Amino acid sequence: MAHLTLNRQGVSDLDVFWDLYNRANEEEFVLISIFAWFIWTQRNRSWAFGAVMIPTLLSHRALDFQREFSQVQMVSDPVLTYPPQTSTHWFFPRQNWLKINMDSPVFENDQKIGVGVVIYNDKSDFLVALSSLENMGSSPEDAKVIAATKAISF
Repeated sequence: MAHLTLNRQGVSDLDVFWDLYNRANEEEFVLISIFAWFIWTQRNRSWAFGAVMIPTLLSHRALDFQREFSQVQMVSDPVLTYPPQTSTHWFFPRQNWLKINMDSPVFENDQKIGVGVVIYNDKSDFLVALSSLENMGSSPEDAKVIAATKAISF
């Protein structure tokens, strides 16, 4: 559970927000919550990185966020369709063999290929993993070949 800070009267931040929720209309409550979140985030950013946002810029960003939030709330929920779920099972390799799982996403905009490899033994013990970003190729076929080459060569 999150830590709640109590003030001198024994009131927590959560109590203050609950009181605001009961007193303000929904639009006011959302706006106050957004501003509080932006102020809290700025406080953390300032504390962690020494980065300070000018208060007027902070308020402009909070208002822009509130406008975007309001616009999204007006859009009706789209009908989502999902592909049918297929069950996949992990099979142990033969005794004294290794199981190599690999993935190779293509980042077309950056003209890069990601390579991810995980190797397990026949008892499903994790042995080693590799993750890299390669500058070679830009097609899914290139990505698979590069991932396979990396998997068997490291």
